[in-house]
Amino acid sequence: MSRSPTPQWTPSSPPLVNKGRQKRHTLTFLAVMFGATLLYLYHPIFLSFIFKTEPVDNPVSTAPATQTSPAAESTAPAGQSHKSGRETAKLMAVLDTILDSSFEVYLKGSAGSGFTLVNGIVVTNKHVAKAVGNSIKLKNFASGETCHGTVEYVAANRDVAFIKTDCTAPPLKYSQANVEDEVILVGNPLAKGLNISRGKVTDLNAPVRTEINSWEGIQHTANSNSGNSGGPLLNLKGEVIGMHSASSGDRRLGFAVRTTDIVAEYRTYRPN
Repeated sequence: MSRSPTPQWTPSSPPLVNKGRQKRHTLTFLAVMFGATLLYLYHPIFLSFIFKTEPVDNPVSTAPATQTSPAAESTAPAGQSHKSGRETAKLMAVLDTILDSSFEVYLKGSAGSGFTLVNGIVVTNKHVAKAVGNSIKLKNFASGETCHGTVEYVAANRDVAFIKTDCTAPPLKYSQANVEDEVILVGNPLAKGLNISRGKVTDLNAPVRTEINSWEGIQHTANSNSGNSGGPLLNLKGEVIGMHSASSGDRRLGFAVRTTDIVAEYRTYRPN
């Protein structure tokens, strides 16, 4: 019986190598590595060329000059930062004067704001003070001290009321408003104490119609709410340009009695 021959395993032949292709792959790899090395070493230059970034030692800020966030302070040019600081200090000094002469105003079932018109007289809204003879409690925004007064005059057609009081607070200065004036509104919204908001004058003769009266006054964009009524509306010099009286339904707009109208009512109240 013959045996079958034992199969013999023969290694397969190595694949043929295209030496030209291998050389191209090697050169490509070296070029990529060289480019990566250059990008790593000089990427700040490449990025500044592509994106046109400003030099690090001369940062440019697009934030408004009045913004006081850390980011704005760290990127604003030195001159701009100093200007913003001076404006902030000036505004704080103005607010100190304003708050010394402004009050929270309380009547049973009603709360609002007011400010000194002349020595011994605080002005507020008629819809806050209600009627002549009412007793009013006043709380100074700056000191927190309380005093009392009596309503002596109301003008429903302009929503103005004058309170004779024993409060000792200097009268504020007055001026007329201009469209686009930046303004500060000081008040006692929702009877929760001092609140200060900023906005702009958008109209000097805006028609105002409420349940109790109709008149024309200053329209502004400072945030307001119930309790701001009677609060002073001031320019950035600290001059009263109006007295807040009403807000739009969405609270985006406020309406103030003009200082000229307040003075006219005072002359009726005290002709001499």
